[in-house]
Amino acid sequence: MRRFRFRLETLLRVRNMAEQQAQAALSEAERGVASAERALTQILQEREQHRAYYARLQEQRTPDMALITASCQYTDIIEESLEAQRQQVRLALELRDTRRDALKHCRQECEVLEKLKSKKHQQHQQEAAAEEQAWLDEVAILRLSRA
Repeated sequence: MRRFRFRLETLLRVRNMAEQQAQAALSEAERGVASAERALTQILQEREQHRAYYARLQEQRTPDMALITASCQYTDIIEESLEAQRQQVRLALELRDTRRDALKHCRQECEVLEKLKSKKHQQHQQEAAAEEQAWLDEVAILRLSRA
């Protein structure tokens, strides 16, 4: 019986490598999203701490106007940082979604070749079984004709 050989095996290996690379890229994008979200959480916590500080400043009997002015400026800076970080989170999420779609596409391409390989292997086994059966039939006919 001849050995099964899938002619597109090299292409399948290339697509599997592309799938692994897409998986690595998705993992990197997931880490980027997590990092951006951690930074966003940190800025939000900083904003809450600053709001508490600002409230304490305003409660003083003789508020220091220079501190209040500086605090207001710092609030503006925090809000700008917050908006910039929200944009970074959005970009990281978009990148993750793009990489997830690329991985899905790679997996589909691999699945198509895997199914074709499976189908060809099954076909090969059927042909081999038919050849073996034909050989056995021929041997049986030769034995009967000698007898």
